Amino acid sequence: CARWTSSAVVHEDFMYVLGGYFGFATKAQPTGRLNDLWRFDFKTLWWSQLGPQGVPPCCRSHHNISVIGGRLILFGGLDEREATTGGSSLFESDELDMPQFRTIHLNDVFVLDLATLTWTPLKISGPSPFGGLRAAATIFENKLFTMGWREERGAPILGSEMGVRELTNNTYTFEMWRLKIP
Repeated sequence: CARWTSSAVVHEDFMYVLGGYFGFATKAQPTGRLNDLWRFDFKTLWWSQLGPQGVPPCCRSHHNISVIGGRLILFGGLDEREATTGGSSLFESDELDMPQFRTIHLNDVFVLDLATLTWTPLKISGPSPFGGLRAAATIFENKLFTMGWREERGAPILGSEMGVRELTNNTYTFEMWRLKIP
């Protein structure tokens, strides 16, 4: 389906597109966010929807994906959860009889093995930097560098920490670096 705020990465002869936001609620997809995975083959110019196994990440938009050694690394993004009290949603509609939702800023990390198409959440130890909206991530020398920002009471809070994760054994160690932002 059409979407925006998804993420894409190229590995070998393929482009992988994950999740995103399609902008309207349905009974089957009440938040308007997705966690589906598509692959574009540059040789055949053909799209295929993939059906990964394992523990999938929740639906999300505004996330980041990177790739290293045949593994797709997912970090951060936004999700929505049903609000128990108050709050608002982009999807308030009496005719759909939809619940209200609140935005969740995600700072989790998942790995997709591209050979087996199996999702695995990485085990987190130690503090974690901001994730959330337009989380940034890149890989250098088998380390995932992350940074993000979020909102508090409607005001953007820039992440002044950069996370560094060693990508070994499906866990990551974590260091946090304070950045001096002018």
